[in-house]
Amino acid sequence: MGKKVRWVEEEEWDDALLRNRFWSPEGDFDRYEGTWEFIPEGEGTKVVLNITYELTIPIFGPLLRRLIHKLMQENAVSVLKGLEERVQSA
Repeated sequence: MGKKVRWVEEEEWDDALLRNRFWSPEGDFDRYEGTWEFIPEGEGTKVVLNITYELTIPIFGPLLRRLIHKLMQENAVSVLKGLEERVQSA
């Protein structure tokens, strides 16, 4: 696409609930927020990542909506896989 999407991310951890809430107060996203949840499961931990986003791209927006969705999914999967690999190598 040639354009980089930039944002500032803030987060709030709740250690007691094993949960992280994040959001973007500024940047290219119209809305960007989500949660990480770390749920004890057997002898391991289940990680759940939820992301809500809106990104308006003038003129070509509707054409790029699917591509942006695909890129966001790929990024989330990559982050989760990286976390899993790091935990397994520790």
